Amino acid sequence: MSDELFDQALKTWGEKKTLRHILFVGFAFQCAMFQNACKLRWVEEPIEWSDPNMVQHANEQRAIVKESLQALYVSLAEYAAFA
Repeated sequence: MSDELFDQALKTWGEKKTLRHILFVGFAFQCAMFQNACKLRWVEEPIEWSDPNMVQHANEQRAIVKESLQALYVSLAEYAAFA
């Protein structure tokens, strides 16, 4: 964000609301990075939990998230050991 754009946002919304907007954008970006890192994909159709295929899909996604988070923690620990 440029200084001019930030100054314009401060004049328009004030300091508190400007920082809230920046926080929201950062949160949305963080969620997108987390979903990408854990290889989560959006299911466009409504989930019907009585369908065994959807339950299997949810369990597979859960396993992917678990493996991805474990790999992330291991890599952070290795990085901290060398830092």
